[in-house]
Amino acid sequence: KRVLVGRNTTSASDPSPSPLLPSLSLSPSPSPLLPSLSLSPLLQTDAMDSVDTAFTSLLAPKDVPLTYLTAITQPLYPLTITCSTIVLITYFFLAIRHPIIQTDKQRSWLLTLFTSFFMSLGGLCVLYKFWYAGWEISAWTDEGPLWLGLTAFFQTFLVLDLAIGWVYYRKRIDPLSGWTHHIIYFFTLWWVISQRMSQLFILMCLLEAPTFALALGSINAKWRKDMVFAALYVPTRLVFHGFMLYILYNYHSNPASVYVLGMFYPMHVYWFYGFVKQQRRLAHRRLSPPLLITPPTLPLSPTDAEFPTTPTSPTAYTAADLHQRSWSRSALAPLLSPDESPRKKLVDATARRVISRMPERFRSERIDRWIDRMAGVGGMPVTAY
Repeated sequence: KRVLVGRNTTSASDPSPSPLLPSLSLSPSPSPLLPSLSLSPLLQTDAMDSVDTAFTSLLAPKDVPLTYLTAITQPLYPLTITCSTIVLITYFFLAIRHPIIQTDKQRSWLLTLFTSFFMSLGGLCVLYKFWYAGWEISAWTDEGPLWLGLTAFFQTFLVLDLAIGWVYYRKRIDPLSGWTHHIIYFFTLWWVISQRMSQLFILMCLLEAPTFALALGSINAKWRKDMVFAALYVPTRLVFHGFMLYILYNYHSNPASVYVLGMFYPMHVYWFYGFVKQQRRLAHRRLSPPLLITPPTLPLSPTDAEFPTTPTSPTAYTAADLHQRSWSRSALAPLLSPDESPRKKLVDATARRVISRMPERFRSERIDRWIDRMAGVGGMPVTAY
C-alpha cells in the first residue's frame, strides 16, 4: 500500500533512507534504540483496541468527505463538547476557592493552566508515535477519536475562557491576544476537523508546554522561572515549529496546512524577541548600582558662618525615591514612555489611521477605547499565549 506524501510518494515498506534524515528509515520498523520493545503492546493493546473501536463508531466513515457541517455533527463531537464543558466549569469554580487565588490575573490563568497541561501530554503521545515510526508522516495522518476529542476539548476551552472571563476577569481579556486570538483559533480548529487533521494539531500542541510554565508563574510568583520558560519556548515554538513547517512543505499532501502553520510562526518569533528585550531590561536593572545624589548646600547665614557644621555623610537617594518627583518633568519622559512600544506603533499605523479617516457618524468613544486597549494604552493586557 502506497502512502501519498505530497511532493514525494514512497512506499510504507520501502527500506530506502529518508531524504530528510539519512540515518533514519521511513519504514515503521521498531526503533534501534529500543530493540526489545514492540509498538503493538505499547500503543495497541486489546483493551485499547476495543475502546478505540467503540468510539470510532461515533466518527463519520473515513471514505466520506467531511464538510464544515458534517464535521461537527459527528456523534463524538457534541459528546466531547458537553463533557469538556462540565469538566472545565467544575475545575474553575473549585480552583477559585483555593486561598492562593486572590486576583483577576490568577483567575484568568486557571483554565489555561489546566488545558495546556493535557494538550502538552497529548502532543508528547503523538510525537512518540512519530519518532517510533521513523519520522514517517503516516504516523499522524490518521483521524482517531482521541485526537478529535482533544481538539474539541481545546475548542471548548477557547469559548469558556471568553465566556467565564467576561464575568470574572473581563479586564484581563486583551482585544488582540484574547478576543481576536481565541476567535480565529476556534474557526481554525473547525477547519482542522473538517480536513481530518486533528492528530496533526495535537502534535503541534507541544507548543503549549511554555504556556503551562507561563501559567504557573502567573498564578504564583514563586513558581515563575523565566529560564524554564525560555528552555521550553525555544525547542517547541521556534525549533520544532520550523521543523514541522519543513516536513509539511516537502511531504504533506495538503498545502493549506503549511499556510495555516506558517501564519503563526512570525508571531512566535516576535513574542520571543519581546521576551529577550524584557530579560535584558531586568538584567540591566539588577546590575546597575543605586544612584547616589548629594543634596545641594544652602548658603549659610552670618550666624551659621561663625559655627560652621559639616555633615558626617551625604544623604543618599535612590533612583526609585526620585522617580515620581523628577520623571514627569524630565525631557526624556515622552521618548522613553512605555506607550511607544512596537505594539502601539503597529496599532497607530493601521487601525488608528483607518479610524481617523472615517466619517464622524461612524466613530464612537467605545471604538476609541477598544483601539487604546489593543495598543496597550488602556490597561494591563493579558500576556499572549
